[in-house]
Amino acid sequence: MDIDVLIKLSVLVILMAAGIWYLFRGSLLFLLWMILFALDLIYLFFVIIANISAVHVIIPLMILIGLLFWANKMEKKG
Repeated sequence: MDIDVLIKLSVLVILMAAGIWYLFRGSLLFLLWMILFALDLIYLFFVIIANISAVHVIIPLMILIGLLFWANKMEKKG
């Protein structure tokens, strides 16, 4: 495969990704929020199950509160 064809294909992929992002940007942000929220809840669950000290629970709780505020801000925007 020539470098010329590789460059053209990579530019096409970048343009298509930008177009998809522009088309679905609101729903992609919501999907990103849902994924981050689920990962944080899973992490918090494992921290609680592992019986780690309360100090280790503070950071996932702060992230969870930040995600909830972000979701609230997104809801007011839309």
